[in-house]
Amino acid sequence: MKIHFTDADLACTRLAILGQVPESLFALDLLRRGAGGHAFSGWRNRVAADDRVRAALEIARSTTSMLEQYHIIQRSLQNAEGAERVTAEQKRLTRDVRAFFDTAVEPFWSRVRGRLEADRGARGRITLSGGLDLMLQTLHPKIRWKMPVLEIPGRDRPDIHLDGRGLVLTPSLFRFDKPATFVDRTPDGPQPVLAYPIPLDLAGVSGLWNDDGVNERALGALVGRTRTAVLRNLTESRSTGELGREIGISAAAVSQHTGVLRAAGLIATSRTTRGAQHTLTPLGSALLHG
Repeated sequence: MKIHFTDADLACTRLAILGQVPESLFALDLLRRGAGGHAFSGWRNRVAADDRVRAALEIARSTTSMLEQYHIIQRSLQNAEGAERVTAEQKRLTRDVRAFFDTAVEPFWSRVRGRLEADRGARGRITLSGGLDLMLQTLHPKIRWKMPVLEIPGRDRPDIHLDGRGLVLTPSLFRFDKPATFVDRTPDGPQPVLAYPIPLDLAGVSGLWNDDGVNERALGALVGRTRTAVLRNLTESRSTGELGREIGISAAAVSQHTGVLRAAGLIATSRTTRGAQHTLTPLGSALLHG
């Protein structure tokens, strides 16, 4: 696969973490393929027997490409109007992916997201010190960057011309055995997405699945699971829309939860030309990190 950039594409290429839906799809695909080896065996052993995971696997095996359904799932999760436009099969897929995340990914999400944030930060520093050219050169050992083409090994497909749209580069933990995965259509806007695997060490990944989530469960019991997810996603300032996309809930639901958290002094909200921006307060950070 070859992705062709123009100068305009390079100017609007960015690093971002897309959140729970795509990473859950990657995790579901990894489980479906029986991939992951010893690094993911602790996770696989803990989740594979759950009935909700089995239901998601059943529909995943009958779906040609889970990633092609990403925009449908995200739209259906976020607003009722979008949900009305999807088929019964797509609604079932959305429900099962949501249940799969709740069961197989959410218990480990803060640790997984921490790994993704660390990789994004590292690549951001590479970009600042060596430019976008160096960052693309070091994206993955099997990916070749020779201005203006990014070449990715894999199945043959027509060349991709970004035509000024730019590209969103997003790190993935569960897509560890693929050089990169291209998603042309997303619910978040016109920019296509390239998911690339973060570097993994066996000991570090195996440790992600240890049952040390007592503090997280206690926090969930105190403020609720969705509000815990809001706090977890405020490692940096985020808008209402960004939080909704990360967590998979509507903007109205985000506003309701952030209002409660703001009244409790756990977050602060400022108004900008981009809308409401939410940030953890010192009290919120202390509660989150124990």
